Formats: sequence, structure tokens, C-alpha cells
Amino acid sequence: MKEKKGKTVLVTGPNGFIGRQLILDLKKQHPDWKIKVISRNPVEGVSGFLSFEDFCLGKFEDSYFDDINHLVHLAALAHRFSTISIEDLKTVNIDFLTKVLSQLKMGVIEKIVFMSSYSVSLLERNIVLDTVDYAITKQKGELLLRSWFESNLKRCEIVILRPAMVYGCGAPGNFERLLGLLKKPLPLPFGGFKFPRSFIHVKNLTSAVVSVLEAPLHRGLWVWDIADPWRETFIGFVEDLKRTISGQSKLINFPVSLFGIGLKLIGKHNLYQKMTLSFEIDSKVFAQQYKWDPPVKFEQRFEELRSNQ
Repeated sequence: MKEKKGKTVLVTGPNGFIGRQLILDLKKQHPDWKIKVISRNPVEGVSGFLSFEDFCLGKFEDSYFDDINHLVHLAALAHRFSTISIEDLKTVNIDFLTKVLSQLKMGVIEKIVFMSSYSVSLLERNIVLDTVDYAITKQKGELLLRSWFESNLKRCEIVILRPAMVYGCGAPGNFERLLGLLKKPLPLPFGGFKFPRSFIHVKNLTSAVVSVLEAPLHRGLWVWDIADPWRETFIGFVEDLKRTISGQSKLINFPVSLFGIGLKLIGKHNLYQKMTLSFEIDSKVFAQQYKWDPPVKFEQRFEELRSNQ
């Protein structure tokens, strides 16, 4: 039976795209849990708020962390890679995590959920994309957690989630850019992109986090690639998305190899590699261990986008 009481959950990054949905899920499904946050802006309906600036400057009481037995670390710089410096990435994605870990109380903390990225799994396979600096900082964050886990005698459970591209109503980054393209009356050379590709709906991702928090303690450090539990192709995803939003673009069955040559000629080889990358993530073992039942099913995945048209 899953535990349901006595939890105080610290969430970092609660005002981000994933964080907002997670806070909604926690408040709805577990109103008896205490939720604390570290955030740049206040969050409505939580038990404790500590500003990001005050935390980084050391302007807080140590007692804020006394009862925190679960940490969900979502805070990160992402999506605006062309305008983010490596130093800024390091400050938020590594240094901030270091400071949070230093405040956790041994004997109290039970679980840590760290939101990483599938780009780390790709980096481990020597697949380097245009997001490489972001992937490196996420990888260093994972290594930091491993070191912290070892130095604290492996007393708790650390779950590192590496999600595929996260989508849903209001999703930033690549999904937002894809939506913008599909809405315009433009020819798009995606018709031949029939390769497998995994994605994950934001509500399925946050439900995975909640499932980890609910589950009995599995002491150890676990790393999971995670995605929606169905098979998908890039063009299938794009066609269904275009149909849902009544997009005006025209999907052309342009040879993928010629598309690649064109991008390489203008110095966009990494973009070509990123767009044509083929991969499938199987989350069955994670689902079995944490009794994860994703709430958003295949036929529902774009429903909210339809209602917002």
C-alpha cells in the first residue's frame, strides 16, 4: 500500500511549466501533505515560501528545512539556450542544487526526485546536440547527487528522471516553436520523418513524480529515461498536432537526406541531427516499480490544445 501521510515536500522551480502542474497535482491529490517551495515568486496555497534570492544570499532560517523529507528539484535554466551563458547555466543547474543539498537534514530526508533530461542519455551515447551545454550541466547535477548519496551512506532514495521532450498546453521551447510553424501557411519538409520518437505529456510527467513520492521507500539511486507509454513517430505526432489545432502548414514528403544536406550547407548540422534523431523510450519497468498509471492517454494528448483554439 502506498504511503499517504506525514510528508513535507520541498519543490524548487514551482513556477516553471512542469512545476506549476506538479503543485496543482500535489494540492489536489494530497491536501494533507505540506508543500514548501524555493522560488523567485510566491506560490499560492503552499505551506512555506523561501525566495530564490534570499536563499542564494543565505537570508533564511535553517529551520525552514527541518521537516523536509521529500525534495523535488525542478529548478533549471532551459529553452533559451542562445541567450543563456555557460556561467548562468552553472549557477542555477549546479550551484543552486549544491546549496539545496547542503541544507537537507540527515535522518529526515527520505526521497529526492531530480528532473534531468534525456539529452544526458544522448550525451552518454556521444550524441551531441545544440543543447550540449545544458546537457553537461544536467549531467554534472546527476554526478553531484551520486557523490552526495555516497557520502551520506546511501540512506535515502534518489530518483533521477530523464524525460523526452515535454509537451502540453503552454509548453515552452521546441514544442512552442513547432506549434508556431504548424499554424502558419508554410510548406514544412516533415512528411518523410517517419522514424520513431518519444515524447511525454506534462501531466504524465508530473504524475510520475507523484507516483515516486507516494511509493514505499526504495533506498538507492535510480536513473530512468521516461516517456509516454505508447509508440510514436515524429510525423505521426506532428500530423495529429496539426489536425488538432487546424494548422495551415503543408507537410511535404521531402527526402530527409536532401533536407540534411541543405541544413549542413548553411551550418545547421546540429539542428538536422536534432530533428531527425530516432529513439524510443520504454518506461514499463519504471511504471511497475512505482505503480505509475499515466493519466493522459494517446487519444487525449492534444485535447487541451483543441479547447484553447
